[in-house]
Amino acid sequence: MQRNPSEFILFVARHYHLLEAMCRDCTGFETDDEIAAFICSRVDQDTNPAWKIAEMKRLGVLIQSRGPWSPPPFLKTFIDALHDRHVLATPDVVRGWVDQLHRLARTLDCWLEERHRLGQSEAAEDEARELLDEIGDTIFVVSATITENIECIGDEVATYRATEDTGRMRQRLKRLVGLYNDYLLPIIGVLEVDGPFRAVTQQISTQCARMAGRPGFVSPDLAEGARRLRQHVAWLRRTILRQADEANAELAPLCTAAARESAIARGVNRAIELFRHGRWELLDLDAHLPIVEDQNSSLADDEAIAAFMKDAFSFSDQPPPIIEPNEPATIPLPWTPNALRNRLLAESDVGDLLRWITATCTSGERAESTINLLHGLLNLEQEYASADGAINAYRFGSINVETHQWSWRTRHGH
Repeated sequence: MQRNPSEFILFVARHYHLLEAMCRDCTGFETDDEIAAFICSRVDQDTNPAWKIAEMKRLGVLIQSRGPWSPPPFLKTFIDALHDRHVLATPDVVRGWVDQLHRLARTLDCWLEERHRLGQSEAAEDEARELLDEIGDTIFVVSATITENIECIGDEVATYRATEDTGRMRQRLKRLVGLYNDYLLPIIGVLEVDGPFRAVTQQISTQCARMAGRPGFVSPDLAEGARRLRQHVAWLRRTILRQADEANAELAPLCTAAARESAIARGVNRAIELFRHGRWELLDLDAHLPIVEDQNSSLADDEAIAAFMKDAFSFSDQPPPIIEPNEPATIPLPWTPNALRNRLLAESDVGDLLRWITATCTSGERAESTINLLHGLLNLEQEYASADGAINAYRFGSINVETHQWSWRTRHGH
């Protein structure tokens, strides 16, 4: 039957909340009474649900394809996409704000150079105050945007865990994979240690330290504003990184499991197709499904399982071991980024942070543990750490690692 697209769009616009709930919650309606009950539960004082039902069927808002009446798939897809676009800011939006921060940082850098050449000026200080305020507002917008995205992703994860219907679980899981690949991973790339957000906030922190750390360079109130902005930048950066890491830790295992289940499903479908056509030789079942017959005539599909079952059947109770009177030796606790931070705050400045970590916390034989400690420290405390321009080579056993030389300046924070 020929339908009018304009009438369809107008009906969707007038009754969006009802249709959004219908696409989200219902699995199908068998009778008009079920549709009317659903409408009355969502719309207050609806005096004529029969007219709405007739219009839905006439316009194609409700179709009957395989038995029950339900919204067409394209309407569900449209509402889901519209909801995504309305709720989540794209990574390009976040990158746009970070680019704005880069432009403001370059402007502040030019102001500092001009201040160094020309000296103090009241008009110039007013310009600097406005610039610091704009930088603070922009960083807050970046933080709020990323926080809202991460909170929406957390809500989607909670909704997925609470879903019991298998069909809706698959739909929710597909949505989570899209959020992970299209939103969370690109944002994590922006926030990483070598990403643009880390670089520009480090540049702004250095500029604020230059303004606040040189007596007489700027007026006292401007120096205090720079000091507060530096602390604000460090706090927001640390908060955003922690939220992104928590979201990644929660969502990444679900996406990994989804990819594994998808690969298994593809393998099963391929095997069924080969079964159907009698292509048994392509499956190579003799090599892929070894069968081991136990001495007790039970079957196990792996030798390791058979050996474990033998050990289990031969198990016998034994008395617990006797505890020696001497107290056990104390087990040394591994170093953590928090412990490193506390140790560094109590010490003087460190010129080469990675070499100091190697000498203080590890034996120098494993590159992975040392690099992980450095990375965790930089994510935890970025106010006092800075990267120099030089590239140093560090040797861990047979492994050579080349990276920027990181230094630690405790005195700037006190």
